[in-house]
Amino acid sequence: MHTERRNRVRVEYAAQAKICSAAKGTLQGTIRDIGLESVYVYTDPFLDFGEKVEIEIILFGNASKLCITAEGSVTRIDQDGIALRFTNPLEWWPVFTVFPLNQDGGASSAGVNSFRKINRRKTAEPFFRGDFKI
Repeated sequence: MHTERRNRVRVEYAAQAKICSAAKGTLQGTIRDIGLESVYVYTDPFLDFGEKVEIEIILFGNASKLCITAEGSVTRIDQDGIALRFTNPLEWWPVFTVFPLNQDGGASSAGVNSFRKINRRKTAEPFFRGDFKI
């Protein structure tokens, strides 16, 4: 049985991401969930465990976009993507808790729309997961 080892809250969020590796170039993906210290990205898992990367998270509004850039390292690799741990806590994390995913506006890339169709949350599911520890 799998035991949850994380003790921080993470939010389900579908946003575009670009991951830049000095050794392997840039890859794109879609965020599954994000927390203060880490993010999971659906992408081709060709990076190495422990590899240092820069991630750019792109949030689309109706008439604008917000790009958040942070450094981190690969902490998990599986068949669907990778988990990254931020080098420093993500200062912009509250954006993901305050502003819900723009359902009607500019987040209409194929990756985000595909994610929404496959992983649309049921209304009974909680928005947050994890323990509220500071």
